[in-house]
Amino acid sequence: MRWILSVSLILVMGCETDDKADPDTAIVTDTDVETDTDTDTDADTDADTDADTDADTDADTDTDTGIPAGVDQDGDGVQTPADCNDNNPNVYPGAPELCDGEDNDCAPPWDEDGLITLDGATNYLDIETAIAASSPGSTIMVCDGNYFESLVIPHDLTVSSVNGSATTAINAAFTGGSVVEVTAGSTTLIGLSLMAGSGSAAGAAYGTAGGGINAYNSTGLFVEGCSISLNNADFGAGIAAGAGGATLLDSNIGANTAAVDGGGIWIDSGTLDLQSGVTVDLNTAGGDGGGVLMRDSSLTCGYPGAISFNGAAMRGGGVAIHSAGIIDGCGINFNGAGTGGGVSVDIGAHIFNSDITGNTSDTDGAGIHVPTQAQLTIVDTGITFNTAPTRGGGIFVGPQGRVTAVGYVDVGANSAAQGGGLFLDSATALGVTASLNFGDEGGGAYATGISELTDSLLSLNNADYGGGLYVQGSLVADGLNISVNGAAIDGAGFFSEYAAVTFSYPTAVTLNTAVGNGGGAYLLGGVVTGAVITGNTATNGAGVFIQGDPVYNTALVDTLISLNSAQDSGGGVYADNAIVNTALATEISLNVGDDGGGIYADASTLNLAVTPMNGNSSFLNGGAIYLDNASNLTFDQPTMNFNLSTLGSGLYIAGGSAATITGGAVQTNISTEGGGAYIEDGTLDVQQSDWGLALSDNQPDDVYVLPVTTSYPDFNTAATFSCNNSGCL
Repeated sequence: MRWILSVSLILVMGCETDDKADPDTAIVTDTDVETDTDTDTDADTDADTDADTDADTDADTDTDTGIPAGVDQDGDGVQTPADCNDNNPNVYPGAPELCDGEDNDCAPPWDEDGLITLDGATNYLDIETAIAASSPGSTIMVCDGNYFESLVIPHDLTVSSVNGSATTAINAAFTGGSVVEVTAGSTTLIGLSLMAGSGSAAGAAYGTAGGGINAYNSTGLFVEGCSISLNNADFGAGIAAGAGGATLLDSNIGANTAAVDGGGIWIDSGTLDLQSGVTVDLNTAGGDGGGVLMRDSSLTCGYPGAISFNGAAMRGGGVAIHSAGIIDGCGINFNGAGTGGGVSVDIGAHIFNSDITGNTSDTDGAGIHVPTQAQLTIVDTGITFNTAPTRGGGIFVGPQGRVTAVGYVDVGANSAAQGGGLFLDSATALGVTASLNFGDEGGGAYATGISELTDSLLSLNNADYGGGLYVQGSLVADGLNISVNGAAIDGAGFFSEYAAVTFSYPTAVTLNTAVGNGGGAYLLGGVVTGAVITGNTATNGAGVFIQGDPVYNTALVDTLISLNSAQDSGGGVYADNAIVNTALATEISLNVGDDGGGIYADASTLNLAVTPMNGNSSFLNGGAIYLDNASNLTFDQPTMNFNLSTLGSGLYIAGGSAATITGGAVQTNISTEGGGAYIEDGTLDVQQSDWGLALSDNQPDDVYVLPVTTSYPDFNTAATFSCNNSGCL
């Protein structure tokens, strides 16, 4: 018998067929040394190393996670294994169901809908009764359901749902007042939908406030995972908060309606912290602040989140600031208002690290509206793609108002009839970069009254008139760069309408292009002082086009007009029926045009004093100056040297025009005829002027008179002579 057993044992050991080649002797697929099919080292079929058959790691046969059978660890009077969760004293067979997400009676499935539990122990029929029974610091859990009641919270309290706002709603449609009113203490609301509230009196100057939540008297409000919608009030239809402030996380304040101010949120003298995942949208206000109305308060936003698609009948579609306020890190997008579609400011405000995009206004300031005497500082913020039908697509600044931009502030791709990027109404702006904006007048900026624009850049803007800038009144431009702008009609760099524009170094009006006239500037009367106008192009008046006026003269003072190119006439300046005066080192040099490389005057009067005009050129006539149509030139102490043209490189006189030159020098100008001057029809009077000698002489002659086809080559230093259609004396 022992032999048979030995043979059997040998056969068993010698016939291992485990395809995993494990060291045990069973025909199985594991790698341990016993004969079951799991991978542990015991003889049972579970995955632990004890000797029982359950799936935990203790040595009993129940299915808990470490409590032996016959023990009542949680003290609820029921021992394991009958107690299905001996870690929770509220769970045992026959226990009442509570709103806690547990199978309290150990009899699945269970239904908690409609349950309201205070401090994890006691159920109530409604939330208001649970609040009345609560003490400071209590927690009320609310299970799935629609609760038609209004809550008044008198002390520190947490009210939370189990499954979130999609399935747990508190509706004040039948009870009236605020859905939640906090009369004292700090309140936390989690996972609730609050709707159909009409507000309560707390905090409101008149009427009601806080249709969804009135926390005006709260010491602190925290809202997480909530939906606050379809509420109404005079102030703060969604939420009204006071000095205690409010913090929101992963919540939506949407589709609320305020009769007066603060469609979504109204906060007075507090801090509003909209953390990650908070959206304030589709709210409306009959007055100010479609999304948020803040008074002497601060607003901080997290990402992702936005204040968007809100509307206000008056000011601040996204955010309205009353008195003073701070906005930091907010996306304020696609809102609308009468003025200030994105943001409206009252007295003073700071905006940091924000994005104000796609807003609209009925009148002024689609992005931001800054009213009379208000002060606004903007830091590292984009103001883009906003649209106003009248003034200030990006920013509107009212009389005596001031905007200061710090860091990278992009006022870009906005549009308005006047001032696509920026409108200054007797106001001041510092450090603004306005680019890619569009307007009928003033694509980059429009300034009227007595305004100041300092240390700013207007670039890549477009308008019918004044691609970079349009000015009425008086503008001081200190450190202003106007470059690479375009005009569909006139004045690509800037358009000045009876204005006084004073530039201070460093300044540049450069590389602008007008389809019509005035690549650098179009002047309708007025005074330009201290400008540097270079590298611009236009059909006429590539540097400056001056349109005449029977009352107002135009003056160019201490201004450089250089390297401009006209497709037709007036590379540097084109004067049309204008009276033009120059003074204090104004220079017009190195410009190019078909006629009048430096200046083309049509029925105009030019009074030029100590104005260098050197190196200008025309493909046809009048390298430096072309006078036509009874124009008059008085030039005191000129410097007209090294100009080039086909005829009349220094001066071309036609159409019965007249020129008087006193002192100065007209030298080294080169043309085919009339190097110094060419008289087609008109007069020339010269007093004590140097017309060159030898190498400095004009070529091929000093004066050519067309009606008598006579050349006059010998007017030299200190020359005095007169010429008309009959010749020169």
